[in-house]
Amino acid sequence: MVKQFPKLTEMAMVVVILIATMAFQAAVNPPGGVWQDDSPSHKAGRAVMATDSPELYISFIIATNTAFISSMITIVLISTGAPHVDFVFLSITTYSMWVSIASIGVSYGISLLMTNPMETKSVFEIAMIVVGVFVGIYILLLIYFPIRTIVLGGLKQAETQIQSLLDGLAGQPDCPSKRAIVSLCVTIQRWIGVLTTGY
Repeated sequence: MVKQFPKLTEMAMVVVILIATMAFQAAVNPPGGVWQDDSPSHKAGRAVMATDSPELYISFIIATNTAFISSMITIVLISTGAPHVDFVFLSITTYSMWVSIASIGVSYGISLLMTNPMETKSVFEIAMIVVGVFVGIYILLLIYFPIRTIVLGGLKQAETQIQSLLDGLAGQPDCPSKRAIVSLCVTIQRWIGVLTTGY
């Protein structure tokens, strides 16, 4: 797993930089745009959403700011190299990345609500969709890793048995059946290696 940390942190860095960029852009240019003129009800440069739906706008800003700040935290932690060294920092980095992904999802949902009000109903429903997707992913991961561990353990045991069979055949005289068995065992060992290590 330690060998995979650089690759994982590179992918995480790309993801959080993208999320930070999206959150920054959403805050600077909110859905629905900004007012172009001054009037008694609004000022130029203010978000149209803030005037028309202040409660939704507050939810949008909270989600966008959460996405931006958690992305910045992840970027700082990855830049220090701390996740490579300490499991606690790796956990914090992973958690802040998930928070930024969830927050940008909620921000996107609120944007949909503001620009397509007839197709969606409430911030709560949008949040439930985001939470449902994340819970589904976590459940899949909770199922995947134990099954993977069991399968890999079985494959390693099979590889050990094949190696002992090959060692037992090493003392036998050379014949076509022995060569066929050795060839089959070596092929199976290669496939087990591909399944357990990826190459």
